[in-house]
Amino acid sequence: MEGFLMKKALLFSKIYILSFIYFILFLFLSHLTPTYSFKSSITPFDYFNALNGLICFPIAISWLKTIINRTRDPNIKRRPNALNRGADNSSYFLAVQTSNATILVPGGYDSVIFRLLLAFFINTIGYIFSVPLLVLLLLSSQFKWHLFETLILAAARYQYNSDMKRSRFISRIDLNKLTELINGHIPALIFIGSPQDRASRLIAPKLRYALKLNATHIFYFNYTDNELSANAPLFKNIGITSLPTLVRIDGNGSVIATDPNYLENTIQLWPQQLKPRKKP
Repeated sequence: MEGFLMKKALLFSKIYILSFIYFILFLFLSHLTPTYSFKSSITPFDYFNALNGLICFPIAISWLKTIINRTRDPNIKRRPNALNRGADNSSYFLAVQTSNATILVPGGYDSVIFRLLLAFFINTIGYIFSVPLLVLLLLSSQFKWHLFETLILAAARYQYNSDMKRSRFISRIDLNKLTELINGHIPALIFIGSPQDRASRLIAPKLRYALKLNATHIFYFNYTDNELSANAPLFKNIGITSLPTLVRIDGNGSVIATDPNYLENTIQLWPQQLKPRKKP
């Protein structure tokens, strides 16, 4: 309980410090004249700015942050060391690892400067529109609209679909192609997931990174709730008891549904599975 209260107190302290910065900034801009002199008289905007900084912005932004933290998918930290293909490919591993923007890459989207500027810009927009934002939060809570939760989940689903489509190591297939691969015993890796499913969205970043790191191509079957019930017999016949999953089809006709916890190892070892075995 004490830890929870400490976190809340720390959160509100940060928000009020940020609110004070915006209050001073807008106070300075509103009193600055075209001749770059400073007006000392109090205006109606000053009262609104004070009300916004003391009440509207802190309540609205803390409420919105609570909704976001409760609704959004948690960030998945990549573990590059676990995905290394071995000492023989160390140069490739380092090239892929450093190809992603980090704090050491100036101008990258993951750099500290970019993140700070983006956060400052978003909070500035929040300060300007904190009154209508607070009104929407109150209405959504009162009438059970779940407006912001819906928008957050819609953004997560859109990001999932966009990332899966953009990856050059993933080819989307339909049910006919999936059935053809399974019945034809064609060696392949098939990821079966859905943007509606939170587990799929959590696995996807790790999946894409493992594919990129190991230069491995897979197929992707996107199921919906209706397709899930309709295709239940097909999934049951090949041993799929839970979704999402990564299905491995070997050349001998065996179909194995991989546990998501072993997804990285399956992708890492897949190129070796495709190598033709020497006859004794």
